[in-house]
Amino acid sequence: MVNDMRVAKISAALAAMFILSAVAGMAAEVDTRQIGQGDRLLVRVPTEPAMSGEYTIDETGRFFFPILEHGLDLGGFKVDGLTLEKAEELVISRMSKYYESPVVNMEFVAYGVRPGFAVSIFGAVTEQYAHRFFDGMKLMDALIKSRPLPDADLSKLALFRGTEPVRYIDIRLMMEGKDLSSNILMQAGDMIIVPYTQPAMKMRVIVLGKVTSPGTVFVPEGTQILDLLGRAGGTVGRAAIGNTYVIRVVDGEPVIINSDVKSLMKFGDLKENIVLKDGDVVFVPETSRVDIAKVIQNLSLLNLIKSTTD
Repeated sequence: MVNDMRVAKISAALAAMFILSAVAGMAAEVDTRQIGQGDRLLVRVPTEPAMSGEYTIDETGRFFFPILEHGLDLGGFKVDGLTLEKAEELVISRMSKYYESPVVNMEFVAYGVRPGFAVSIFGAVTEQYAHRFFDGMKLMDALIKSRPLPDADLSKLALFRGTEPVRYIDIRLMMEGKDLSSNILMQAGDMIIVPYTQPAMKMRVIVLGKVTSPGTVFVPEGTQILDLLGRAGGTVGRAAIGNTYVIRVVDGEPVIINSDVKSLMKFGDLKENIVLKDGDVVFVPETSRVDIAKVIQNLSLLNLIKSTTD
């Protein structure tokens, strides 16, 4: 019953915030959003129904109409970087050579995520996802799409932005519509972690290397590597997060698991967000040229591997 009430409250708050965001920013978002690779468009051409349908923008920034029964081939349309209005004008211009007063209407069906041009959200949300960034995008835009879970801790969202220190944001008043100051503007490449409320801490892991707060961390079962890095205050300095290591003892022997956290943060590659187990050691090196065997040897000498699995 309590969870049902929290779901209802969060859903109602998101709905209210969506309406406020839409009223405040709809014109800018609809008019200026640019088409990009991976976007899916619904194209309607009343004068030629065979052309109507959904089209995905390929890696060259183009989409292609099918060759029509009478042999007309309009070729590809490079629309990457154009607004819908400009893309419609481009298609109409070429069709005008073969049709009298053609009409073309386009709308977005889904948005692709371009490398380095996304806002990622992980943690206690329904959909952990990398959302395509657009000018004027705010925190609530990402939350509406990912939807926080009932046991999300809305008092301490962690924002990772480039080399800046981790920023913690309390959105409880925003969710109630009382204070919109926490609905900050997003930047391309931002990553948000929505933490869970404090459950029973059943696992003990160690995080070492280029993190703000290295050491032993007690975490709930199911904790993933990004959640752990958030609890450790994020990375510092020249952290080679693309070569993060999880050292796990299996049948008495250390096993090395590589995690490309850089790819996870930049492209939303969820397979890199490894689920941790009790006794794991997570090591964030300063450089990709690290002798991981020596690291394991040092951990063994310090009894760090053994002590976490006893």
